[in-house]
Amino acid sequence: MKALTVTLTLLVVFISFGYGKEKQSTGSETCFLAISFVQAATVTVKLSNSGHDAHGVTIQPWLSDGSPRQKVLQIVPAGRATEVRVDVASETPAFGWLQVTEDGHSLKISATYEHINGNTLVSTPMLPVFRHPLSEGAVRSASKYSMHHGYTYDVFALRGALYVFVNLSDYPVQAGMCQENYPDCVLLSLPYTVKPHASVL
Repeated sequence: MKALTVTLTLLVVFISFGYGKEKQSTGSETCFLAISFVQAATVTVKLSNSGHDAHGVTIQPWLSDGSPRQKVLQIVPAGRATEVRVDVASETPAFGWLQVTEDGHSLKISATYEHINGNTLVSTPMLPVFRHPLSEGAVRSASKYSMHHGYTYDVFALRGALYVFVNLSDYPVQAGMCQENYPDCVLLSLPYTVKPHASVL
């Protein structure tokens, strides 16, 4: 099992991604995190194609335990825009995230979360998050020498933000976190096992 360390300043939660082997892809990927799967909830994904060719898009909702919900496939014609409504309703409240993959690089992607609060439909714009993969050499070296990847965030400057860890790899990773006033906080153990495509708040 691969290992990943996360180092924090001033807070015990964070935002980052866990990686396995670097995925070779000619497309692009956009993620929307910390989605509440509740009754009558949907995510409206807007896809705008500024390119000269049509592009295919896969929209995959994931529950926080890594379980997939029904994916949506969409073709966006060149020079056109379309909206896709993705069902994230659940009888039992749960958290999860949304993964949008494109077979190109010409789409502008945005999303709005919608749910019912009493008799009111509430719409909340969502911020996209993009993959920043480690190099293949860095991953191989970490695996060979049992190295930990560390990420440090000055969360004191982002008070009120929600921090999420998402494992984008196809195998479990171990994660840990610590808080410190200085960026040299180091963990001796990694107590959390995060399943493939699972997320931790």
